[in-house]
Formats: sequence, structure tokens, C-alpha cells
Amino acid sequence: MMSMLTMAIDGGFILGSIFSGGLSDMIGLSNTFIFAGAVSFLGFFVTSFAPIREYN
Repeated sequence: MMSMLTMAIDGGFILGSIFSGGLSDMIGLSNTFIFAGAVSFLGFFVTSFAPIREYN
């Protein structure tokens, strides 16, 4: 189980680097930071305004 967790974490680091490098190559480094900030704010707003609700 620990090796599967390590595989998932390491895979995320590797794929994240490849994805962000490809995105930077396509749209430029400064636009990549703007895109990452927009995605972060979108995630913040989704988790803030659409919380998980418990149903009885």
C-alpha cells in the first residue's frame, strides 16, 4: 500500500512538471503563472461557495 501511495505522489510530481513545462512552452511563462493563479482562485471559490452538505 505504501508503494502505491509513493507511486501516486511521484507520478503527480513528474506529470505536474511535464504539464507545466508544456504549458509554459505554449503560452509563455508569465501567462502560466496567471493561469495557475486563476485555477487556484477558481478552486477556492468552488470550495467556499459549494460546500459538501450532509443529508439526514
